[in-house]
Amino acid sequence: MKKTRIFLAVLIVFIGCTSVRAQSLGFYISAHAGPSFPFGDFAKKDANNSNSGFAKTGYKGDITVGYNIPFLFSISFTGVLQNNAVDAEPMRLKIAQENPAYTNWTLDAESWNVTGLFTGVTKNFSFNKKFFFEVRAFGGTLNFDSPRFTLRGTSATDNALIVVNNKTTYAFAYIFAVGCGYNISKNFSLEGNIEYLGANPDFTNVKTQTTINGLMTETTSSYSQSFSAFNITAGLRYSF
Repeated sequence: MKKTRIFLAVLIVFIGCTSVRAQSLGFYISAHAGPSFPFGDFAKKDANNSNSGFAKTGYKGDITVGYNIPFLFSISFTGVLQNNAVDAEPMRLKIAQENPAYTNWTLDAESWNVTGLFTGVTKNFSFNKKFFFEVRAFGGTLNFDSPRFTLRGTSATDNALIVVNNKTTYAFAYIFAVGCGYNISKNFSLEGNIEYLGANPDFTNVKTQTTINGLMTETTSSYSQSFSAFNITAGLRYSF
């Protein structure tokens, strides 16, 4: 029992010491930005796989408003924006193979655009008055705007046009992150973060219009997009 009491006392002191920065100032606001690296199906470029996202390295930004609960953790709300361009060259090649009568196929592709709002908790561990380490877990809702693909081909007598329309949908998403920071003054801190962002939005009734030989046909398709990205961001925090 005595050892248990000693352990609990040491644990309380440890939590108190690692939360010195958190208890000194209550509210804070921070802003971060940096590159976004897609992986998994989101980054896959297989034109025969309906789950391929064709995503390339993009960028991600966020603004966070939070409140530090002394000796415990901080609660925060985060608004995010992420954009990933696409490399759909395999799609263009597939269309060209399926329609050999048309040549010089070109492709115009928009980007993946994602915006949303998260809430979650952050645990701060201060090593001294200057350096600190944080662990974060967030959940929220993201708005996904899929890319629009426009393909054009030509023949001796006709032009072909294929349009895969964009689609907007919402889905639950989550973020797990670790970060570190340096207090440059009582109120301002420099921060760096590495995070994983994941979601599985469902896109339903995505329209594809195909015009060949002057005849336009329309089809619809549905798919679930595995959305995964590692984001590396840096920014500034103001505590007050």
